[in-house]
Amino acid sequence: MDKIFIDGGGHNSCSARIFRKKYDKDCEYHIFSFEPEESFHKYYINIPNHTLIKKAIWTEDGTLEFWPDTEIRKAGGSLIKKVGNHRHPKKPITVETIDFTKWILENFSRTDIIDVKMDIEGAEYKVIPDMVRRGSFKIINKFFIEWHYYKIDMPEEKHKEIFRMVPVIKRNTWPGVENAEKILGKNYLTRILNGEDV
Repeated sequence: MDKIFIDGGGHNSCSARIFRKKYDKDCEYHIFSFEPEESFHKYYINIPNHTLIKKAIWTEDGTLEFWPDTEIRKAGGSLIKKVGNHRHPKKPITVETIDFTKWILENFSRTDIIDVKMDIEGAEYKVIPDMVRRGSFKIINKFFIEWHYYKIDMPEEKHKEIFRMVPVIKRNTWPGVENAEKILGKNYLTRILNGEDV
């Protein structure tokens, strides 16, 4: 039996570090972080028992346009083009995508303890129905999620329909990027790059 934390939308590594600090102080879980945006990869140094996968979570393997963001601490790039005040300021780049359900089912089993955090800026509305349809929720123990329907102009009723697809016992909220400094301390990104433990 393995203990696994899957960090979907790893951003600047704050989620992996928050999980370790709040839920896994003894470093028993292996963390897999998915983060396609190259500018964030430098922040993944010095995380023990960790693997960085430089791909975006999706419903199939391949490549797609990805809208990066300029805000290092409080925003994130997305496979889904955002609208209104949430619009991305940069042009899209091409990133590799991974068939998330396939990856879970091929690498883990019901005997493992698997916690998933998903913060993929609107792509969850494609990925979650695929996970339900193909059965990957059956081997997930906890599922932490940040929803983004309001950023992609999705009707709230459609959001609620997909929200209800997630098994009730697996629904959890995540502290979020905006709380990273409260949990990891001020200037945590600078401290990471200086080689300090965060």
